[in-house]
Amino acid sequence: MSSSDEYISYGDDPLQEIRVFNYHKDNLRTLIVVHGGGWRDPRNTYNDFDELALFLGSKKVNVIGINYRLSPKVKHPVHLIDVLSALVYISKKYNVKEISLAGHSVGATLLLQLIDYKRIIELGYESLQLAGVTESALPDKKDLQKLYEEYETNVKVQLLYFIDGIFNIVELLKEYPSYDFVHDAFVSTNAYTEATQLSWTKGDSVHDHDHDHDHDHDYNAKSYSAFVCHSSQDELLSINQTQLLINYLHTAGIPHAFTFAPLGKHEEVYRHPNVGISILQQLDLDV
Repeated sequence: MSSSDEYISYGDDPLQEIRVFNYHKDNLRTLIVVHGGGWRDPRNTYNDFDELALFLGSKKVNVIGINYRLSPKVKHPVHLIDVLSALVYISKKYNVKEISLAGHSVGATLLLQLIDYKRIIELGYESLQLAGVTESALPDKKDLQKLYEEYETNVKVQLLYFIDGIFNIVELLKEYPSYDFVHDAFVSTNAYTEATQLSWTKGDSVHDHDHDHDHDHDYNAKSYSAFVCHSSQDELLSINQTQLLINYLHTAGIPHAFTFAPLGKHEEVYRHPNVGISILQQLDLDV
């Protein structure tokens, strides 16, 4: 079975769609790409990764992009739930159990959230309730539990590749108070504080994971690694967010590596040839 440049829905909304840039059942690796755009910019889609997918496809890597619903139409944690749903759909349809993920900007935020997706979705629900907001796009708890079970059964992550991402939204707004796109995606300060492990106050400490049996937080049992990429020419994000992530990965005991290099502006970095080469290296494939 092989596919090239197919567009397939994984939900009812037009934005709940995947793009299969390249797929063949004999390919050794599968990379899922998640776009940025501040949770709201329709100009950022899976099409951002055209150049990357063309390069990786020539190296016999399956490349599939995820679109997800955008704010302000939906609020956190809907974006994360969409990514989970898409990953389950991809794994089942294409029979790929082991995947790697690359995310740019808030796509990288979503990758970070995937590490503790249950807890972050639960905290997102709590934030909506505290704000008195009913999010019609949220599935009920029974459907959500089914999604969790399917994800745990069908998806095994090998690599998380973070590209010029946002990882601590509280610190982001201290550095860039004009970044009002955050307020379109989250219902309150509490919502974005609890949205990632780097700022949450109600989530579990990374030191407590071995004792937590209610959530899948045992980092020692994780088989994946992380790679963090940041362009020195990024005009929208300083190195601060990436440094915060690296500190977190170190504390959490997640194997990781890091590169800081001139890879273009914020919306250019994922197109830079060196990013594709780096991903191949992280996937243990020949360049």
